[in-house]
Amino acid sequence: MDNNLICIAGSDIHTNEDLNTFIKLKLDDPSNKTIENVFKNLRNNTHEAVAIQFFSETFKLPGDSNDSGLYIVEEFINYLLNIDICQALSWIIWSSIVYLTLALFYKKAKKVELKWLKAKIY
Repeated sequence: MDNNLICIAGSDIHTNEDLNTFIKLKLDDPSNKTIENVFKNLRNNTHEAVAIQFFSETFKLPGDSNDSGLYIVEEFINYLLNIDICQALSWIIWSSIVYLTLALFYKKAKKVELKWLKAKIY
């Protein structure tokens, strides 16, 4: 409001992804923030789409990864290559917790006798 900007949001995205494209609209009369004025300015076609890149693209698979669905792998690798030290430590800590939990579960499950388990089921 202080900069005579108005926020409008809308999306037809059908996946759980970050929304990184926005519409920048400059009102001809910034004091008039009515819906009618906003749509009048949209009809004048003076707005522009602004896309924000969350991290630099340092890794790119050969070919068009969108067709095969590999863009998810591409984005994950780019995310990992662009994280800071706190994010890296968080990944290490959480991965270690998950690994230790699975290892302890496997160790405990390995000790269970199948005859006892079969008798418990029946």
